[in-house]
Amino acid sequence: METIHKEEILKKQRNLIKTVNEELRARAEDGISSDSDSDASYKMSDEEKLDNKDTTNTMSHWTINEHDITTELLALRQACTQKKNGEKEVTDIKLMAPNNIFFFGLNSDENCRECLPHVFDPVRDLIKVELQQGKHFQVIARESIDRRHTIDKSSGGPGQWSTPDLYNTISGDDWNRTYAPTEPQQIHLSIASEAEYAKVQFATTSEILKALFKYWPKAQNDSKLIVTIAGHEDWTFVDGGEEKRRLYLHNIKTNNLEPATVYQYQVGTVATNSTETTWSPIYEFHTQSDDDTFSFLATADVGTDNAVAVPHLIQYAKTHKYDFVTLSGDQAYNMADFNGEKGDEYMNFAQQLYARLPYLGAPGNHESAYNFSHYKNRFNIVPYETSKFADSMTYSFDYKSLHLISFSTEIYFEGTDDEIRTATNWLEADLQQAVQNRHIRPWIILSTHHPVYCSSNTEDCEGRSALIRDGLLSADNGAHWGGLEDLLLKYKVDVYLSGHVHNYERTYPVAKGLTTSTSYHNAPSFFQLLVGNGGQPEGAVPFNKTGPYPDWSVVRYGGYGFSTIKVSPTSMEIKHHEAKMDGHLGRLIDNFTVTKDLQ
Repeated sequence: METIHKEEILKKQRNLIKTVNEELRARAEDGISSDSDSDASYKMSDEEKLDNKDTTNTMSHWTINEHDITTELLALRQACTQKKNGEKEVTDIKLMAPNNIFFFGLNSDENCRECLPHVFDPVRDLIKVELQQGKHFQVIARESIDRRHTIDKSSGGPGQWSTPDLYNTISGDDWNRTYAPTEPQQIHLSIASEAEYAKVQFATTSEILKALFKYWPKAQNDSKLIVTIAGHEDWTFVDGGEEKRRLYLHNIKTNNLEPATVYQYQVGTVATNSTETTWSPIYEFHTQSDDDTFSFLATADVGTDNAVAVPHLIQYAKTHKYDFVTLSGDQAYNMADFNGEKGDEYMNFAQQLYARLPYLGAPGNHESAYNFSHYKNRFNIVPYETSKFADSMTYSFDYKSLHLISFSTEIYFEGTDDEIRTATNWLEADLQQAVQNRHIRPWIILSTHHPVYCSSNTEDCEGRSALIRDGLLSADNGAHWGGLEDLLLKYKVDVYLSGHVHNYERTYPVAKGLTTSTSYHNAPSFFQLLVGNGGQPEGAVPFNKTGPYPDWSVVRYGGYGFSTIKVSPTSMEIKHHEAKMDGHLGRLIDNFTVTKDLQ
């Protein structure tokens, strides 16, 4: 075996690090791009770009720090060479460097990449050429550490275990500890239309005798006011992986809640062979106020790793100023992995948010395993039953002046023609009813995963968005059918809220690819908010620097963040907040107001 000197390795490593970081900084200079001259659109000054080049960078979490990993590189290269020569199997390779960057030393001449099945370029194809120029060594980033100390894929999905990072550490350790079989975990809330009642769902990994929910007004420390109710629905969810792993799920519905009240609560379990109750930690939620104005949080595309926006969402939830959170698809990456244990890990991570703020989300493509069974079971408490839909994939929800529709665009990729017709027929019927009630609820928001308009240089924006927007082609006459845009325009939907593409983009009111207005007052058509930058292991998707950009694209931001939406009967104030890579809350990326005259 040839000898590789430490000095040579370090020299090549430093040169490659320099090349990668130069590319990252060049991309960071793009910052926030916008075609609008209004105050609602933010552009960084040259001074701000310089000061913030490490935190506003659209892929700054890939910034590579110099790190002496010579011993590891030598060991890995030796293992790869032995694998190539058939001397031994390589099944336990795990290297970690600062900022969750993994350094794998690969000899390009020997094409040793084949012995590492879970590697990918740190900034994807954008710097692929620069990486290839490294010749002797390449830097490859893995999305996470495998906590089981193996890179082998496990039954149920091809994922990786999560590793502690800045964001999931700030958010607590619920996701990274062991639970007793009957201990409550994965606690999350949802609410019914008009907040008639709240629901709480949680899980155990073994059967229990009884599920309990106790709650009391926070402001009144009186044991006589504690209400304890038993679970009304329990079922066993069997994962589709090889182990057929079982998860025991429990739903409980509240009753007789007072308005404008902060409640504290716990969920508990009584084991089948015990009379003792195991209680969860205490969480808080609040009921709706009598005010006709309310606010909610909006995000999408969140994993346990690199969940940059989640610590801020948790802090916002604790203020009791927001009534629910929408998540427009893609969570965990992926729930079905490791026989569903990845889903447990994520749901315990999200517990710090969802146990405080009711969840009103939609499924994404990363929930598709086993016919979306993890999503349908783990989020069984969304109000789909009162919406007269078959499962939690699609539903609608009324809240003060808002009619919110959560719709699954995954049917266009995973469903049959009949399923597409069923879902779009349901959507049209729901919109017809919403229009009849517009004097009560003037705003209509459709929340889903895939965008119908976006300007990133990806297949999602070039092809898939058109499929959802325009529909499928009929084999009989070549006409489009089942598309969403015709329904959005026919029933005057106000906002199309989406994720999937990992950035933030706002459009002007748009129809058939054309801007219908540059004003958001009594807009003649819907506009789209794409909020797919909550933070996940795949990283953010940047916009190209030079364009050209469509006329309808008004604000583009390639970093991480989340949105807040304040709704009154005549206005919606929408803000998008930067979540910085150093864990701090950044600048206000977008701030605009939509208004309408009451009918």
